[in-house]
Amino acid sequence: MGKAIIDDGVIPSEKTIQLITPIVLADKTITELKLREPTAGELDNAESKSETDNGTAIYLISAVADLHIDVVKQLRARDFHAAARYLKSFLQIRP
Repeated sequence: MGKAIIDDGVIPSEKTIQLITPIVLADKTITELKLREPTAGELDNAESKSETDNGTAIYLISAVADLHIDVVKQLRARDFHAAARYLKSFLQIRP
């Protein structure tokens, strides 16, 4: 697993978050989110689809965890914020 260096901090290129509250779907239960570093296109797409930080995070989580957006919207607040904190670290890049 690679790591990105942003502002002298090291951010892992992948992160697995164990959900405090699993998401139960008709055919399966999701107990963890497997996140990866977003592409520049995914960052741009997420930011253009939403006018809020939370909306941007929802679109990014959907893209990098390969989950439908309606599933991401079912995340409980603590699980959502854990995923959003990881992904928002990539939005701090200032070229």
